[in-house]
Amino acid sequence: MSEQFVEIDLKQVAETAFTEKELKKLATDTNAVQNVDWTSSVIEALEEVHWVETLLMDYIKANYSK
Repeated sequence: MSEQFVEIDLKQVAETAFTEKELKKLATDTNAVQNVDWTSSVIEALEEVHWVETLLMDYIKANYSK
């Protein structure tokens, strides 16, 4: 059995789940992983991916804090 890999486009996930205003706010929120309601349909679809919330927040902080 060969391994299958899932590719997650964090930019697409972030911009689908949040507005531009929300992204800028999240980028400066040090507690965003705990404060965000991660039950959006986008995140629910990724619930099998461990730590997707932390990975997504790291991406948002790196790319939307400007």
